[in-house]
Amino acid sequence: MSEDTDAPESGSAPDTSSLAIDLAMEEARRDPALQGDVARFLRNQNSLVDVQKHHLHEQFKQLRLATLSQRLTIALKLATGLVGIGVIAALGIAMWNAAHAGGLVVESFAVPPKFAEAGVTGAVVSDDLNSKLGTIRDLSDANSLTRSSEVSATHDDEFRVEIPETGVSLGQAWRFLRLWLGHERRLSGNLRELPDGRIALTATLAGADAFTATGTAADLDKLEQQAAEHVYQQVDPVNYGQYLGQVNRQGEMLAAGQRATELAKTDQHCAEAFGYFASVTAGTGDLALAMKRNQIGIGYDPKVMPAYTQWAGILLLLGHDEEALQKLAVLPTLREEDQPPLLQGRPFLTLQWRTALVRALEMGDFAGALSLNCVECTLLSQKLRQAEYAARAHDLPQSRMRLDEISTLLRAPGAAQPANFSGMTNSDLNRIGYYQHAALGQWREATADARAIAAAADSRNLKYGPLLVSRSWAYPLLVVAEARGGDLARAHADADVMPADCYACMRAHGVVAGLEHDGAATDSWFARAVKAAPSLPFAYEEWGRALLDRGKPDEAIAQFTLANKKGSHFADPLEGWGEALMAKNQSHLALAKFAEAEKYAPNWSRLHLKWGEALFYAGKKGDAAKQFARAAQLDLTPAEKAELAKAPHV
Repeated sequence: MSEDTDAPESGSAPDTSSLAIDLAMEEARRDPALQGDVARFLRNQNSLVDVQKHHLHEQFKQLRLATLSQRLTIALKLATGLVGIGVIAALGIAMWNAAHAGGLVVESFAVPPKFAEAGVTGAVVSDDLNSKLGTIRDLSDANSLTRSSEVSATHDDEFRVEIPETGVSLGQAWRFLRLWLGHERRLSGNLRELPDGRIALTATLAGADAFTATGTAADLDKLEQQAAEHVYQQVDPVNYGQYLGQVNRQGEMLAAGQRATELAKTDQHCAEAFGYFASVTAGTGDLALAMKRNQIGIGYDPKVMPAYTQWAGILLLLGHDEEALQKLAVLPTLREEDQPPLLQGRPFLTLQWRTALVRALEMGDFAGALSLNCVECTLLSQKLRQAEYAARAHDLPQSRMRLDEISTLLRAPGAAQPANFSGMTNSDLNRIGYYQHAALGQWREATADARAIAAAADSRNLKYGPLLVSRSWAYPLLVVAEARGGDLARAHADADVMPADCYACMRAHGVVAGLEHDGAATDSWFARAVKAAPSLPFAYEEWGRALLDRGKPDEAIAQFTLANKKGSHFADPLEGWGEALMAKNQSHLALAKFAEAEKYAPNWSRLHLKWGEALFYAGKKGDAAKQFARAAQLDLTPAEKAELAKAPHV
């Protein structure tokens, strides 16, 4: 063996193939006769290497195929798992939807072959009823706080998408799920011929007695309407009454209210039904009975909201403002989830909005009332409200702007006037006009507005005992306008027919007595008003004005202070407080009161006029000039214009 042959490294296995070749090559160099044998040996070695390479290549291919097969198997298992998860999720969603399925479903009616041949098939009758029920629902929703459940026709057997190896259609499977898990009420029925040649249409609602209407074949449409109305009353008795009002069948509404209480199944539904029964009772003019029925509703379930708001509304009409606020004070404590399903969502928000609005108005927070977002108003009715509240906040520019916007909307090409707008236009425009004219000292025009408001209220014939309700809330406006316009005799005559326990009425008496310079009577009437409604600021503020006119600024400040405590966002007592401080030669102290009042009545002309005077007397003539200039840009009464002309800056 050659000395040049490398020895293998320690610890490594010898390469026998390489060793054999090296030996053969060495022997061939020593003995040339062996060269042929060595060449053959080398060729055989090359062949062996080729075979080994091919074998290894095949092994690698098989290894790659095995790896790919494993990966495909894993992917297939994952895909199968995902499909299974998807099926389970889809089934879960279907079951959830089925469990929450509600409302009324109209199934196909059975009809005689004669009618089916003429095209009046069971599906046609079903579609007719479905359409009529939908129309009733839409009409009731147009004038209702709540929204009725959906009404839908179904012909499940017509859906023939087959589930493999079952022979059951998807439509049938979905129907069975809803029947099993849902809360739908299904309406079925039949049309049949009677022996006398007439026809009978029978509608059978799950959970209720069947209803049958009869007539001639030509009366089929009328019979379907009768059946639809009967069914709708069973499904949604409260909104059925609203539908009657929309189609001018008010004479049937009281009976519908009574029927709603009879159909109620739970305490919650009884509370809702009696609330509606009370509202239609009020519509008949019997407010005392209406309040009793609201009380019954609250007794069934004190967590249901409508009875409180309706009861409070009646109390406000009667001038019992303090009691009304006590009823409304309960509402913020009530929860949406405790309301009947139809009163959740938007209806719940609407009742909360109404409560906040009434409280703002009763507290003199007219700026706050302006900022509340109405969740139930049309654009036009919202602007009407804003026009009134702006006028009451002494903001005549904004009030007029809102009325201009209304006129523009109504003149727009193709503008549709909402149904509820036409019914409220005259009354609301008179209210807006009253407060605008009062702010301008135009008492003759304000008197005309108040008379129109009273006449509109009288036309509703709402009574409490022997008196029309207009005597409680419309007449106080009228009496004040007449008295401030100088017609004290007429004011006394109209004041005599006002009820004695009405908050606004007592205040109106106090205003009349103050204009007559009867201090004792003035104090007596305002003291009675304060006792009747100690939480409200208006009587305190008006009493303070009367005391200030009598030259008693300290006593006036006491009343203004109380008024401000009751209604902290009411600008009038703050402005009056500032004037009382000026009367005490404390104009420097009045500045803070005027500045605070501006937060709630920034466009009040009198406020800026008096503020300018206080600034002038406080030695701030430059600032005074700015306030006088601001007052001149706004709407002043004739007396205020004369006062501005004589202001110390002129």
